Amino acid sequence: MSDRIPGVADPRPILAEQVNVADTLSGQPYNDERLRPEPGQVDYLHLCDLREALAPFATDEPLRILDFGCGGSPYRSLFPNADYRRADFTVMEGLDYRVDGDSRVEAPTGEFDLVLSTQVLEHVSDPANYLAEALRVLKPRGRLILTTHGVYPDHGCPHDFWRWTGEGLRREVAAAGFETHQVQQLTCDARAVHYLWDMYAQSGLAAGTGFLPQAVRRIYRQYLRNLAHRMSDRLFATSRIRSGETAREGSLYIALLIAAVKP
Repeated sequence: MSDRIPGVADPRPILAEQVNVADTLSGQPYNDERLRPEPGQVDYLHLCDLREALAPFATDEPLRILDFGCGGSPYRSLFPNADYRRADFTVMEGLDYRVDGDSRVEAPTGEFDLVLSTQVLEHVSDPANYLAEALRVLKPRGRLILTTHGVYPDHGCPHDFWRWTGEGLRREVAAAGFETHQVQQLTCDARAVHYLWDMYAQSGLAAGTGFLPQAVRRIYRQYLRNLAHRMSDRLFATSRIRSGETAREGSLYIALLIAAVKP
């Protein structure tokens, strides 16, 4: 890979934190957990719901796709015949475009049939700029498939700026000029609580609260998580993916998916 990234006239300095993020996102374990999540993995409950929500958009059509904030492009195999282009804010192997600090990407205007954005928007300093660029690079009637977080712990990658409600995300996407066709809530209610417990048990939050809480978390991580995930799949199957149109007051969800079209 050359020093100069295609589509960028003057690349920004590469920071150590960007290199660390790139190493994580481009690693095979990171991609495998997203494409083929398994019970017992820390993020299983949410990642399997996210994978299921993306499945209906998979196609073997020869689309031109921009993975906008691609990371390791874990969902690339859902589009086996696509002309698949990759853009990110950091530097990693195989990028077609580098995204600058204002979310500009020097991809051609009106070039793509689909912009795919999975768990990116919360890390973008100016979501309006990012969505405007997504609109610009799409062909008329081109689609945006975007997922981002609702309730979720902070996770700098290297930065973490936003959380969304379904109504707020729909409004943001419409303000950018898109027609929204679908909003879904992912990993909802009791399943969301279970997922947040998984995160708590893994990170050891409030580690100074005493021996018993630490012991409970340790036992759960080592012996019970796999079984608990399988039980959650059975007991809370209807809480995996829920249409935003049927959401009720007080609903809790880990993430959102929005499908929109450029007029």
